[in-house]
Amino acid sequence: NRAMLFLTSEDRTWLEGKMGVGPLTREEGLRIWEELHDDRRSLREMVLGYSASVEESPLNRVVREMRIPISEDQPCPLVKPLFTRRPLRWEGGTTDGYLEKLNLSKFVVLPILSYVEPLGVIVVDNIVSGEEIDEDGIETLMLFASQVAVAIEKSVLYQGLDEQIERLRQANEEMRAMQEQLLHTERLAAIGQMASSLADQIRNPVSLIGGYARLILKRMESTDERRQLVQTIIDQTDKLEELLRENLDFLQPMGLKLEEHDLLDLISTAVSLMRRECEERGIKIHLSAPEEPIRMKLDQYQMVYALMQLMRNAIQAMPEGGDLWISCSATEDGCAAKIEISDTGKGMSEEVLKRAFDPFFTTDKLRSGLGLTVVKRIIEEHGGTVQLKSRPGKGTTAIILLPLPPKKDDRNLT
Repeated sequence: NRAMLFLTSEDRTWLEGKMGVGPLTREEGLRIWEELHDDRRSLREMVLGYSASVEESPLNRVVREMRIPISEDQPCPLVKPLFTRRPLRWEGGTTDGYLEKLNLSKFVVLPILSYVEPLGVIVVDNIVSGEEIDEDGIETLMLFASQVAVAIEKSVLYQGLDEQIERLRQANEEMRAMQEQLLHTERLAAIGQMASSLADQIRNPVSLIGGYARLILKRMESTDERRQLVQTIIDQTDKLEELLRENLDFLQPMGLKLEEHDLLDLISTAVSLMRRECEERGIKIHLSAPEEPIRMKLDQYQMVYALMQLMRNAIQAMPEGGDLWISCSATEDGCAAKIEISDTGKGMSEEVLKRAFDPFFTTDKLRSGLGLTVVKRIIEEHGGTVQLKSRPGKGTTAIILLPLPPKKDDRNLT
């Protein structure tokens, strides 16, 4: 009158309920038989209609919730055929929690066997009619169980093939993406070499023009009306030189020359180099630093360049003048040096802030958009991080964290 399917887990340690067909109790079975007696549908229609309701049947729900540990000393009779590899006819005579859940008293357990190992069991009984399942019935059911074993093995094989095909498909897509990325990288490398060569060739004439313009300006009378024109040439060549320098810094491979320096000395150097520009724009510099040196291995020139670039960005954000705050200290845990460069400028929107470090992104048409990209690369090459905090109208703060070397006591302890 009913059947239940249990399969072993992948690690062969559990017998897991998969499906139950039929009534959970004898009363439910009698009610179903009465309904079938009055049903005028064909057998095929009845079977199809019942199959659609199997998922929601009480027996199926109970079976699917069951997990029985697999071991040779397991008292539950549903497990024994996995070890004997023979069908088991159970006539009752013991109390078992698993059997009580399924209302099993007299039943047959049929092992589902593959060539290598048992795959599970089928449990059958006649809970409604109460008829015993004889030897002929068991032989017939074992033939059915062997067909089930073949079907399960094929299903596992097909599933394995599907998984393998999916892995191959993903690997193929990844390989194709890598090939496209490689081609893209090669194109960028070629463009980079061409741009680097072009920028290098342009820089010398631009520097020459700027140098001659400065020489002409020095020799001109202070009352000469053409001084403004020459000054314009100088300003524009300065901007061109800055653009070319940023492009070359971005395109050329970065190699750090690490030597031990006092970070505070490098900050002071950067401030000294930017002080004149700050004074010309009406910007007051506020420097806060500890008295004790902060020594670490740094590339002196690249770190000064990165600090100057951040200061230059702050200066350009304050065209009407303002305050430039620069501070340096060790973090509370002593693991890093923290540098903050803040301005009282116009600030940035969230959209601009998110893209600030992207290559070639700029809100100033006269700039390359590579300055912050190079800064980020320099800081990260030193093992540090850099981030920006900003709000429109509230200024911007650049925060640099550089890892400090462990103290001697810490190294000895390690």
